[in-house]
Formats: sequence, structure tokens, C-alpha cells
Amino acid sequence: MLDRLQTTAYCWDFASDRIDWAKNACAVLGGIDIGAVVRGRAFALHIDPKHAAARYDDVRRVAKAPANASIPYALQYRFMPEGRRGKATIWVEERGVCITDARGEPVRAEGTIRVAAERRRRSRPQSVAAGAEPSGIPSRAELTGMLSQLLSGRAGRDTKGAFLLVGVSDLTRINETYGYDVGDEVISIVGQRLATAVRGRDCLGRFSSNKYGIVLHGCDADEAVAVARRMIACVERDIASTRSGAVAVAVFVGVILLPDHAQSTQDAIGRAMQAADMARVNPRDRFYIYDPSSPREAERKRTIAMADEVIRALNDRRIAIALQPVVTSGSHDPESTNVCCGCGCRTDRFWTRASSFRQRRSLDWRSSSIIARWS
Repeated sequence: MLDRLQTTAYCWDFASDRIDWAKNACAVLGGIDIGAVVRGRAFALHIDPKHAAARYDDVRRVAKAPANASIPYALQYRFMPEGRRGKATIWVEERGVCITDARGEPVRAEGTIRVAAERRRRSRPQSVAAGAEPSGIPSRAELTGMLSQLLSGRAGRDTKGAFLLVGVSDLTRINETYGYDVGDEVISIVGQRLATAVRGRDCLGRFSSNKYGIVLHGCDADEAVAVARRMIACVERDIASTRSGAVAVAVFVGVILLPDHAQSTQDAIGRAMQAADMARVNPRDRFYIYDPSSPREAERKRTIAMADEVIRALNDRRIAIALQPVVTSGSHDPESTNVCCGCGCRTDRFWTRASSFRQRRSLDWRSSSIIARWS
């Protein structure tokens, strides 16, 4: 039955990061070696980089969910059977439920992955995540598609433009004070207000759970700044009326100029996120234009390369440890043991860079398993 529908099934345990696949997974997913993707991190390396983060957020989007709940999710993304360095790609639709424990923490996901029909892929290449914007605002996939068109020159005469990333300020405070339903309502209201302020030739889309992206065509730096100010003003001009009452809303805007600040979609998104982070901590203007300083860009590339190396080392089981005894100064009797961890790669600040990508837990688990075999 699953074979006829070009569909496979899986169960993903979050604690161990193990994925158990249905027997037909290899055939459905383009002939991939299933043994190479029995871990969630390894599977993520076969997803288009533009979609990988959004897919992870959608599947595990229930950081504060009801206890013992089954939260549905549905999304669409580009899968790469040969990995990110290969050329083969297929569009897939993934649907399932994220299951929480007695504390409301996500513990596992159970779902199906289906190969998307070619006609549908071409006409609607978008995420269909549960809880997606009901007002018709384009998805992240459609937004990045418009961004790619602008960068490739397929958007017509307007080869120059800008990309804006608009985030909702103080969303954590709103969620804690009013509840997550009201937080979602505020995000939707922000999207509706932004939609009324964009120009007809520009594209507004949902970028992530609390951010919207705007692709601007045919504008320079001054015009991009003017649009950013207008977006802030249109969102904040009125109090947001929610089911729990009136809520004050504020936003921050990160701006990059195209193609001056980026020549690829991936770089454009990464640099827009950097600009948005700077705008978030800028209390006066609450918008920031990306500054292409070479030290920051070099540091970003080194960090990404280190993160990829750590993931490959974990998958290849190349993580090695050394035990260093700590002795007393008098008798030299061992008091404790320090565990040194590494992956054999030549890089500085290995542990700091791994921590910045939240990989310390995986390294701790791998080190513990090695020590357990020695014991």
C-alpha cells in the first residue's frame, strides 16, 4: 500500500535521535542508504539547507505543549538523496504528530513522507505546516523562491532590491503573560498589518514562527530604510486587540541590500538574520542594515565549517576522548579524571563552536558511550 502511494513511514525518538524507518524507505527516498540516516542529525544533512531549519522547527515546534499530547504537523521541502553535495533532488511532503510526555516536552515524532507530485511541486512549492498563516500570506518556500528570482535576475528589470526580516519583539513576554494562543494571535495580526503596507510588486511571506520576510524590488538603501520605517510604523500604530484584551505590539527589522550584500539565497537569509539580531538589540531605531565587515563574515564561515565537521565526526564515529587524571599535590593519588574530547580536526575553539550550535549534548552522549565500553 505504501509503495503504491510513494510513501514511507518513520518513528523518530528525540532522546536518542534514532529514526526507525519502514522497509520501503530506501525506494521512496530516491535509493538512499537508510543506514546512513538512522539519526535525525544525519537525515537533516539530506535536506536542502534553505528548508532544514524550518523543518526541524515545525516537527519539534511544541516547546511548551500540553502534557501527553499529539501535536500534528505537515510540511513540504526539497530532499537530497545524495546529500548536499549531490545533484539529485526530490520534493516530499511530510505529515505526522509530535508526541509529548507528562511534562509537555516533545519525546518522539511519528509520521509519513510522500514524494510530491511533479505538477503540484511546480505550482505550489510551499510548506503546509500545521497552523500555517490562514490569511493567504505566502510560505517560507514561496518567499525564498521570490528571493532566488531577484538574485538570479529572473525578476525582470529590477535586478537590485532588498530583503527585510521583520521579527515580533518581546514575544516571550507576551507568551508568558497572556498565553501561547494570544502570542500566535499577535503574530497573525502583525502579518496582516504588514500585508497592508507592502508595495504591489513586493513579496511578503512567513519566514519562521515569529518572523516575516519581505522581498523588495527596484530599491536602493534609502528606499529600503524608508520601507523598514514604514513597516515598523504600520505595525505599532495601534494596540493589537486579542481574545485576552489589548496587547502592545512592537517589531524589529533587519535589512540587506541585494545583490550588494549577498549573491545567493542562503547568504541573503543568513545575513538578514544577522541584521535582525542587531536590530533586536537596537532600542532607538529597531532596524539595522547589514554591515559586510570581513572579520564577522570570516568568523561565520569558520563556525559553519566547524559545525559541519562535528556532525560528520559524530556520524562517522570519529569523536575521540582522552582521560587526564587529577592528582593531589602531596601524595599524587588520583582524585578525579578530566575527560578531553575532540574530533581530530584542526580548528581553534572546538568546544566553544560546538556549544554555539547546541552540539555539546551529542558530544557528551558520545563520550559517555565510549567510557561505558572501557568500564
